[in-house]
Amino acid sequence: MEEIKKIITYKRYFNPHFKLDIESNTIEEKYGDKPLIWASTGRGNLINIIKLFNLKKKGAVLMPAFVAHGVYLPFKKSDIQIIHYKTNQNLAPDIEDIKNKIRNYNIGSLIVIHYFGIPQLMDDVLKIAKLNGIFVIEDCAQALLSKDKQDNLLGFKGDVSLFSLNKFLPVADGSFFRINTEESIPKIKYRNGFISLLSIWFANLYLYFKKHHILTKYKTLGKLSSFISTFFYLFYYKLICYPNITSDISNKSKLSIQKYNFEKMLSTRKKLFEYAYYLIKRNNLEKFLFSKWDKNYNGNGLPILINNPNKLKEWIRNYGVELLRYEKHWFFNSGQPILEFNNQVEFYKKHILIPINENVSIKEIEKVILLIKNYIETNESNS
Repeated sequence: MEEIKKIITYKRYFNPHFKLDIESNTIEEKYGDKPLIWASTGRGNLINIIKLFNLKKKGAVLMPAFVAHGVYLPFKKSDIQIIHYKTNQNLAPDIEDIKNKIRNYNIGSLIVIHYFGIPQLMDDVLKIAKLNGIFVIEDCAQALLSKDKQDNLLGFKGDVSLFSLNKFLPVADGSFFRINTEESIPKIKYRNGFISLLSIWFANLYLYFKKHHILTKYKTLGKLSSFISTFFYLFYYKLICYPNITSDISNKSKLSIQKYNFEKMLSTRKKLFEYAYYLIKRNNLEKFLFSKWDKNYNGNGLPILINNPNKLKEWIRNYGVELLRYEKHWFFNSGQPILEFNNQVEFYKKHILIPINENVSIKEIEKVILLIKNYIETNESNS
């Protein structure tokens, strides 16, 4: 009972507008033993982290080169120098390069990304960070409820850990970060302006289209809705949010998150991941996998690496299948020699994701993998 009171106190202090439903909210049950700070988006919460922990005063930020603009831009707009570190072929941090960058730059904060729900080398990174007084942000935007091989939830090791719920749930917005230290911090100032509300409205309309398969029946309408939603989304965050303002999570998303059956979501995804991995092995496609799947991982898709992913994406779309590729969402812009990041560049060029979520059926998984096999046999063998 004391723990529940403690969590409710945290929620009221940091965001008095958030009504907590402790019995049905798995987010609170899994992560709520420390303060959780909510916002509309992950990038909005990064702004919160930068301001609340005075990261600009601490020095430059060290992050991978293969990174979302939602991670990159809050630091850039806050006039914080951005330095990138190398990774190995599995996108795990290159520890020696991190040590080298710390020696050569005034590093105040460091970001580790759990790509696709796959655990990274947190213990090694934390050891270096602690020795040098560096603030560590554990990016779990793609790793909600994902665990390591020892069955430990990801997101408990950095100074803070950041989560993005609309990558996993049918909600227009929603992000939280968990404060893993015992520091006390001031309240968050939110601004929910007209542009913010309009962008959320369009995002909800887009989700409605997806839910009722309007996107496949009326493709032009679906693309138009997605374009308008993206326009307002980027307009709002480019012109209004940076670097001073962040908006609160919308009421509709709050209610959806509180009522959502996370255990069912996790169980369904695990079964689909397991079946997809089985089909990949059975069809001799394992060599194209980015990383071996583990039953504890919970990502937003199963990444594979092929020579021409855009061609595959366009080809497979003709069969009514949409694959996910971070072709515009991710970019390199560091001023550092691009040859430093060959592993990340190669991944960027070759990656594509087989969608895994509770809206995907077993038959659809079978269809996708069979199509990918046919494409690879026809195209990769001729490459």
